[in-house]
Amino acid sequence: SSPGGWDSGLNVSGGGAPDESLHRAESLEQLYEAIAKLPDDEREVVDLVWLHELSQAEAATLLGITLRTVGRRWRRARLRLFAQLRDSPAQD
Repeated sequence: SSPGGWDSGLNVSGGGAPDESLHRAESLEQLYEAIAKLPDDEREVVDLVWLHELSQAEAATLLGITLRTVGRRWRRARLRLFAQLRDSPAQD
């Protein structure tokens, strides 16, 4: 599991052979590209909760929205990201 409860399903950490490291870097790059394509309201929640490791409650306070709204945006963003990453062509 990654920061903020994020579980991308991507193996982007740890050791391994150079080929595995390259694959992890490409996967991480794909993840960041997918995040950049999110709607602004979802991207800001992903940025705060996952990348900056804030709790959803902290993100809600910072954004001036309810915890429920943060949770909804977090879930929608994760679904969009999973769909984008699933549908993206494999890089060989």
